[in-house]
Amino acid sequence: MSEEREFLKRFADSKWNYDDWCFLKAVAKELLAQPEQESPTHEPLRDDEIWVGMGDEPPISCNGFVRGVKFAEKAHGIGGDDA
Repeated sequence: MSEEREFLKRFADSKWNYDDWCFLKAVAKELLAQPEQESPTHEPLRDDEIWVGMGDEPPISCNGFVRGVKFAEKAHGIGGDDA
């Protein structure tokens, strides 16, 4: 169980004691010591951008390559439902 989930479990139980407060303080310090993670929003590549990535040697099926890239984008949470 992650430290965050452990904290939430202890908080939900609402049975705080000195050890719980020490735990909360330790988790807060650890989280604050970590750099904030950016959550950049990625836009899906346009078809013409994908074609540029193919280079000089086109794959057997250019349309299949585009579908493959769109599939990979969707698998990584980039783009819409049109993949």
